[in-house]
Amino acid sequence: MDIQGLIEQYGHLNRLIGDCRACTIRSALGTKRYKDAKWALDRYKSELSKVEDQLEDMGLLHFSDRYTDREHV
Repeated sequence: MDIQGLIEQYGHLNRLIGDCRACTIRSALGTKRYKDAKWALDRYKSELSKVEDQLEDMGLLHFSDRYTDREHV
């Protein structure tokens, strides 16, 4: 994937994560809406981790600017 595409994907995934976090916070614990938002949040975080790995390896993202931890996701 080209650099522009990675940066666009990075921004898109960050937006989705923010939306899922907001939905998780607003939902009652244990409801279907909460579980769906939590599942989506985990999925998007793993996708974001891969994009962050690529950007960091290319020198376009500093390790301290990552949303995810490289060793734990």
